Amino acid sequence: MTTRSSRITGLNYAIFLTSFILLGLSIAIIVLEAKVLTAFQDRRIQYPTSSLAEWLFINLNPNNIDGGPTIGIFVAGATGLVTSLATMLWTVGTWLGWSEHKMKHWGLATTLITFVNTAVSLAVLVYVYVTEASAKTPEYVSQWGSRDYTREHYVCKMVPDALEGGKQSAVEIWGFRPCDYAKAARYELVAVASVAVLLTCLSIVEAWRSGAWRMVAGSEKEDIEKAAVRANIANLKRRKELFLSNGVQTQPSQPRPARDSNVQVHVQIQQRDATQQVAWSQHYEWYGKL
Repeated sequence: MTTRSSRITGLNYAIFLTSFILLGLSIAIIVLEAKVLTAFQDRRIQYPTSSLAEWLFINLNPNNIDGGPTIGIFVAGATGLVTSLATMLWTVGTWLGWSEHKMKHWGLATTLITFVNTAVSLAVLVYVYVTEASAKTPEYVSQWGSRDYTREHYVCKMVPDALEGGKQSAVEIWGFRPCDYAKAARYELVAVASVAVLLTCLSIVEAWRSGAWRMVAGSEKEDIEKAAVRANIANLKRRKELFLSNGVQTQPSQPRPARDSNVQVHVQIQQRDATQQVAWSQHYEWYGKL
């Protein structure tokens, strides 16, 4: 049975701390991206250099918005949230001394979750940065409907550039700066992916240290059998030492004399012959009297 001091190690503390950091980053990135969504309202603002006769307005919630990066950021935040909670539960269960066999299974499942989270985070990171880098703004506002744009590009580049010649600013339009929130969410993807990689590495080491990988490889049963054999040998040695220390010597048991079946048969034959001889002698004696 493992003691409490052996269960609580520096690696456990590192996993718990890393999970806590990932939890905070995941919540923060979801909140930031949700704040960006509030900037896309169903209203229009007049283009600064246009007149009412031209009827040129900027739609704050256009239909040609590419929601892929937004969805990716939410997915990365959600998977990070689930992963952090799973690893924290794994660590707490280890500290509290829950069933060792169940904790090994939970450790394997948690390690798999960290793998998936790392893959998702890195994929979203690459996708968002490549998409933002390839975004371009048309020369004229009237051409904005010809292609799709990400939300960050729309609130950071397109709308501010269109309002550059006017008196309105982003704060006057939305009440806050959505571009700052959009950039912060994208930058935070780097932190989320980095922490996810670190947490995966720590989980792999902890799973190996706890014997979870050996359970998958099928060598756990063999290890248990070897441990049982070693325990039996040690028990026999202790019993022998105890007997010797108490002056008890075991007497070898005397072998039980084996019965020779051939001898028994020979004796029976001799007894039969003697009986026959006595009978014949009595018969001859009786015949002689006649």
